[in-house]
Amino acid sequence: MTATLAPKPSIVPTTSADEIAAPPPPTSPQASLSADQVSQILEAQKSAAKVKRAASVATFDGWMTATFAGVTILTGIFSGSAILLGLAMAAVAFVEFRGANQLRRLAPTAAKTLGYNQLALSAALILYSTWQIWSAYHTPSELSQAVGNDPQVAQMIGSIDDWTRLISLAVYGTLILIAIFVQGGTAIYYFSRQRYLDTHLRRTPKWVADLQRAGVAV
Repeated sequence: MTATLAPKPSIVPTTSADEIAAPPPPTSPQASLSADQVSQILEAQKSAAKVKRAASVATFDGWMTATFAGVTILTGIFSGSAILLGLAMAAVAFVEFRGANQLRRLAPTAAKTLGYNQLALSAALILYSTWQIWSAYHTPSELSQAVGNDPQVAQMIGSIDDWTRLISLAVYGTLILIAIFVQGGTAIYYFSRQRYLDTHLRRTPKWVADLQRAGVAV
């Protein structure tokens, strides 16, 4: 007779909770950096502060210029000079936005480009204002042309035209002063930031500058 062997019981290895290895804790980027590298990052953050602030100023200027460009075009839809000014301001706003982005990416000539952009806006405002003042004093008003040759009415209209010229001189003269001092001052500000940008690029290690160009918060 053949003996029937009983099956051996299977042994399942058991592992206690203490024997399960816990995953390694996540490491921060600075955990793998040396003390010198951390010091370089902190110094780069400090030296880039004024450059980043200039980028924020350029973004604000871009939005303000774009807003005034739209208003100028809409309100001067029947004036060729106003439309030209609005288009010029729109172009300045585009360069301002692009310059702000270039500053954040540490483009070597970004601050200088923004400075020249403000000078271009100043020139456009001065040319437009000068043209408006010249037109007010050398071009007959529509009201004067409609009066004809009636001397009494012409005298009354002449007084109105005199006030209109004075108002034009005051308004556009003020705009010229704004173009000189506000846009000129902003241009000087941007030109002064170029020095900080150059210093930052010269002193900051390339690997840190590359991280800042990529938008990493270092």
